[in-house]
Amino acid sequence: MKIFNADQERNIEINNLLQRIKDESREQKTDCPLFSIFEITNNSGIKYKESLRTINLLREFKEMKIIDFTERTIDEVKNTLEKAQESKNTFSVVERYHIKLIEPNFSQKCEEYIIKVKKLEDSRIPQSKQIKPELLKGLDDLGNEEENDKGKIKKIEIVRNEHNARKIKVIINENYQSPLEVKLGIYWSELYKLADKQQISMDKHVFDYFNSNLQNPLYANLGYKQTQIMKSDGVTYIIPAISIEIISDKKFKTRKNKTT
Repeated sequence: MKIFNADQERNIEINNLLQRIKDESREQKTDCPLFSIFEITNNSGIKYKESLRTINLLREFKEMKIIDFTERTIDEVKNTLEKAQESKNTFSVVERYHIKLIEPNFSQKCEEYIIKVKKLEDSRIPQSKQIKPELLKGLDDLGNEEENDKGKIKKIEIVRNEHNARKIKVIINENYQSPLEVKLGIYWSELYKLADKQQISMDKHVFDYFNSNLQNPLYANLGYKQTQIMKSDGVTYIIPAISIEIISDKKFKTRKNKTT
């Protein structure tokens, strides 16, 4: 398989960020969406260097005249981070910018990078060497599947809180008696969107938070084994690696009563 060089990796990174902005614009139904850069809570840190790369790319987009935004200085952001990390009390820090899309420049640039990345993906594996899908069946079953899957997350159901729109209930493996209740911050909003749309724009922070961050309450609080909850479609999107769906509060209560 072809390995991407630095320029190709950059094209993918740019495309992913453009698609995230476009998705937020569509989701919020505005050409000036509120775009989240990062979030810090007591239970989850961030990789500041990666967030800084996002901010630097947004600066480049501004120079290209495809977006406009007012940013805080790096010193202001770092100061916020340091204060949050030093705090002994419960805290949540979110860095967000209003991103103004400049059309038609923004849409044209999105299309340009979609084409670039599509060409990269098409060139990764020569047609003659592509593995037939039927040959891949069963590869994930190697080893003791039952033992490997014990304690892992196999299914996620999400219920929107009737009394608080900023909270959701998360039911794991049909355990309706012990739902996890969380606030719809950056990460959990993306999981909710994934359950609803079955795909979201690639975001490494979100991807890592659910797949490998042991401070995620799914692992830290509920005690499940690290699980691949999300996977990449190859280039642009995150898609579910397990069953992830939204259910109504009525359905949740019915299922809960049946398992009592």
